[in-house]
Amino acid sequence: DLFFVRRLSLKDPVGKNNSVEVCDASEAIRLEPALLKNFVSCYGNYGGYQRRGPGTFKKVLDSHVYRCEGWKLFLDRHQGKLRGYALVSPSDKRLKGTALYEISAPSLASVKALTDKIAHVFQGRGAIACDATREHPIFKHLEKCGYAFAGDDAYILARVINAEKIFKALLSQSKNKQLEK
Repeated sequence: DLFFVRRLSLKDPVGKNNSVEVCDASEAIRLEPALLKNFVSCYGNYGGYQRRGPGTFKKVLDSHVYRCEGWKLFLDRHQGKLRGYALVSPSDKRLKGTALYEISAPSLASVKALTDKIAHVFQGRGAIACDATREHPIFKHLEKCGYAFAGDDAYILARVINAEKIFKALLSQSKNKQLEK
């Protein structure tokens, strides 16, 4: 099972101040059950992410990367309920701009609100980008907000399906070749 992860970016984003909040770590840890629920609603049917559970956000927010590199957690709430969030790196050398390390926003309205606020906060720092595939659960929302693939990257992800069966078949082929000699 092979698929290509490509850079999806919004060139020259124009920011807009709105009600999306930049959240501090203690608030994020307090909201962890809502953040996890939001993540599952967005990515529950999509594989390829690390297992999530209680303590996930504390681990991320306590990391040196979050604390030392100026990462920010943006929260989009609508009528008091969490609608989406984005974990953002303000200066990613590989992506050459602001990186959406993780965005969980099941609706177009939330993706738009988060993008507007991120562009406003990091105005003038280049494109906003993330790694994605066309199968990404919010690809269509990102595309409608102006994100586009920026060319091919050298990343190929592979997921072995039924690894035991594949290993046994390879082992069997190897033994057969040895017997033929």
